Amino acid sequence: MNPYYSACDEFGLYLYLHTKLDLPNSAETVLHFFDTLNKRYPELTDLEQRETGEFILEEDNDNETHKAIVLDKRKVISMIDNPQSIKEADELHERVLELSPYHLNVGSLNCESIELVFSFDYLYQGNHDEVIADALASGTPFEGLLNYAGGKALHFEPALVVALDPKCRLQARVWVESRTNAAQVATGFFPETPLSVYLAVTQIWGRLGNKTFVEAYRELRAMAQEFAETFILPQILKPLRQSIGQI
Repeated sequence: MNPYYSACDEFGLYLYLHTKLDLPNSAETVLHFFDTLNKRYPELTDLEQRETGEFILEEDNDNETHKAIVLDKRKVISMIDNPQSIKEADELHERVLELSPYHLNVGSLNCESIELVFSFDYLYQGNHDEVIADALASGTPFEGLLNYAGGKALHFEPALVVALDPKCRLQARVWVESRTNAAQVATGFFPETPLSVYLAVTQIWGRLGNKTFVEAYRELRAMAQEFAETFILPQILKPLRQSIGQI
């Protein structure tokens, strides 16, 4: 059961460690990194190199909680869907950050940014844009256009990025993602797909050499959780849940 089960159908917590230089991709380095993670998380058993060149180690997709680690050309991604608790996600992401400097040569000089993403999904068979507009456009200038001559929402994906420090090196981004297209609206046929809300908090690394990756992660996670509980849940997720139930 995800920690936000009352607010959404699926919840994910993802970590992105972006680098300035290419990550090592030799079989020996990749296997050593993944083997070390496997010792701590024996459920991570499926290893694959995709056609795009990235490596992924993940657990069985049939599990309710799903973990995956991805090594791309210039980023390390740690993902967990439907964790039992935020602490469970913290433990995975912090372990990846602890190992990356030693196994992948990712130090302060090679770090571009650390990004933490909260993902909230609703499985909905209908017009996603209509739901988003009903929940979030009411009382805004967009409402008039939606009501004009029987207008029907076709693409409505609000997004906002804010700087959280004077130099714009700490940023938060919120965006809503619809998976409805014009053909579906025209035909009235809608498959059940996830309507998603994302919250990302990003620290551009720069001159933060006196801070460890784990320390930076903990600050970002605390900030993201505060944003989620004081803004995202009451002002975005709750209205979306209500609209889905009404439309």
